[in-house]
Amino acid sequence: MKNKIRVNHENELMEGEMTELSHHLHIMYHIAFSNGYENIFFTDAETGEWVEEDLGFTNLAASVGKTISLYSEAIEKRRVAINWYHENINGEPIYFGYHQYWVVNWSVFEIFAPNKRFLFTLIKIDNTHWQLVYSKEQPGWEMSAGTIHELPQILEEHIAQFPGTNFS
Repeated sequence: MKNKIRVNHENELMEGEMTELSHHLHIMYHIAFSNGYENIFFTDAETGEWVEEDLGFTNLAASVGKTISLYSEAIEKRRVAINWYHENINGEPIYFGYHQYWVVNWSVFEIFAPNKRFLFTLIKIDNTHWQLVYSKEQPGWEMSAGTIHELPQILEEHIAQFPGTNFS
């Protein structure tokens, strides 16, 4: 459902239409302004601050967030500590963030793109099996197949031990 939005940004009133995008970690909206500019705005999972997709923490993102918080009953999502990883492997730059936690005896990693947007969840089931969980409803946030293939090996070194687990 589209809603109207009026954002006071740098002493200019910007009007547009916004559509909420359902997400479990971010409060997220697609906004199309009447001047033709459009982008996706969402809350950062680490800080709760508003981000303009692929541009970062902009003044416009802050203005949009302030406006949405005044007129919306949006519930703040949980915040997580994200560890950032950056390395070149076989000439390919690999840059992502992850948040690790445990569900029973499974090590779960929420994976984030460099622009701070959640991509997918990767779960270590046992020594040889990992499961990737993502939403087909949110396309365009993919990671290269080569990077996905490297993730289990990279994340192995970063698994925080949980009492009673031993994958060896």
